[in-house]
Amino acid sequence: MYTLKITAIVGSLRSESVNGAVARAAIEVGSSHAEIELFSVADVPLYNGDIEQVALPATVQALHDSVGAADGVLLFSPEYNGSFPAVTKNAIDWLSRPPRGWEGTPHLHGGHHAGCSRGCEPENPLRGNHGFPASAALPLAWYRYVRREDYRR
Repeated sequence: MYTLKITAIVGSLRSESVNGAVARAAIEVGSSHAEIELFSVADVPLYNGDIEQVALPATVQALHDSVGAADGVLLFSPEYNGSFPAVTKNAIDWLSRPPRGWEGTPHLHGGHHAGCSRGCEPENPLRGNHGFPASAALPLAWYRYVRREDYRR
């Protein structure tokens, strides 16, 4: 029987990130149906074409390898000023460059934001600009899972 492989990425570096908690909750809930790897982008350097020309940093290659081997990507990102934060954008920037690890890989965007949009705003740029063939939002996952303290670090 085939086991679905998913790479989860959190677009926040905060240790008490609500989106990190949502990701851990999703992994717990989904782990009986899929193999889900939580990939930390904390050590992925800011995108720089000069660095890329010399050699792909090991953390960036590991990100490409993880996403490239996955059947899908779960992207958990907060909303900053009506869009996604630099951490999320940086991961997208690296993944959009060769070897393009996620080209053709479906993704699911889930996030939480305390404002009135509840994390939906970043979904529009993700759909339109980054080649995601399959896209859906999970903005209210926080209400169901994250209130449980065991998902906090």
